[in-house]
Amino acid sequence: MEHFTLGLDIGITSIGWSVIDTDQGKLIDLGVHLFEEANPASDARSNRCARRGIRRRKWRKEQLRRAFIDFGVLSREEIEQPGYLSYTSDTDTLHRPKDETVYHLRKRALHEKVSLRELLLALYNICGTRGHFLMENVNFDSQEGITFDLFRERFYEVIVDVIEILDRDTFEQTVLRPLFEQGKLPKKEINSLKNTGMTEDAEALMQVLCLLSGYKATLSKISESVALPDVSGTVDLLTLIKRDELNDFLEGIIELHDMVEVSKILQQYQYICEAAVDQLERVKEIYLLEKSDPAAYKEEVKAIHSKMKVTDPKHKLRVVKNIENKYPNGLYVKEARAILRKQQTFLSGTDQRCVHRGVHHDHPCAHSLLHRSAFRTGEECLAGKDRKLPLQLCVFGKVSCG
Repeated sequence: MEHFTLGLDIGITSIGWSVIDTDQGKLIDLGVHLFEEANPASDARSNRCARRGIRRRKWRKEQLRRAFIDFGVLSREEIEQPGYLSYTSDTDTLHRPKDETVYHLRKRALHEKVSLRELLLALYNICGTRGHFLMENVNFDSQEGITFDLFRERFYEVIVDVIEILDRDTFEQTVLRPLFEQGKLPKKEINSLKNTGMTEDAEALMQVLCLLSGYKATLSKISESVALPDVSGTVDLLTLIKRDELNDFLEGIIELHDMVEVSKILQQYQYICEAAVDQLERVKEIYLLEKSDPAAYKEEVKAIHSKMKVTDPKHKLRVVKNIENKYPNGLYVKEARAILRKQQTFLSGTDQRCVHRGVHHDHPCAHSLLHRSAFRTGEECLAGKDRKLPLQLCVFGKVSCG
């Protein structure tokens, strides 16, 4: 009976093999099988999340188009014209809005009458970015918005498992409130916390405050449970934001950062589009620096690029859609409501009758649009009893379309 030995060399992208006749002591055959390296599970999850995001965005926009058609605001023939939903379309039959960008249009729609197509374009742009739901307990329609009390409560919820603050009154007065109001703390003040006695976890607290203030921090000094296995050394918050997956603690830190940033924006602006327009105007000034002050231009570009997930090879500076501008859903809803309220005042009697159909639940499209809606029938009478807009849409709220 012949005896053979099979040898295998298993690698990441190949398997080498050989067969030996042990009785005769000779090699029978050998070879190698090559294959592509397996993708990590994180890549598959990232791709799946991207597909889900695209599918949901498409669903929200489709609901918006159907609403305009089903409620008689615009006809299907109008909306289905080539280029009708494109902001830059400029043909014999479709004219580009006079506004420089869609954000300028959204801002104008808050104060002036716009055409029905321009109204659709403004809302179409808003529902393309749903926003996150990390601040659902914040009433963005109120004057207060994000308060220090909300920030303080969330801060303690985030750090509860890794840091204990012994003297909360002093900590809140000298550290937490200045962080909330100013957006960051000087590095010198953070380092001085080591010997204050406010906590026995001073090193961990210092690293957390460094992250929230925009400095680099060592995650393992906060807690081994917080550290990321593929991150060694120091890391800043912008680097963490660019990552697709984080642990719950770091997600909480990013939420605290977002609360501070949104609070600062709300001190200057009522609506997202107003902030976006100012950011775009600022970019024009930066482009002018390229010739007048190249050194200052490079610094400005570097700062903007640090907040972009992908740097544009044509040097296009993205200051609106970047990782810094992660607004909560409530702000998008607030702006959409305000636009609808204002445009409601310009509707003719015929338009008002078409619009009024939209608030009745027996309308073919009404139930699906009002389900889990960000705008509630009865609770949101946008401009009087007989002049309710139909666009009380779930497209601006949470979506469960699979």
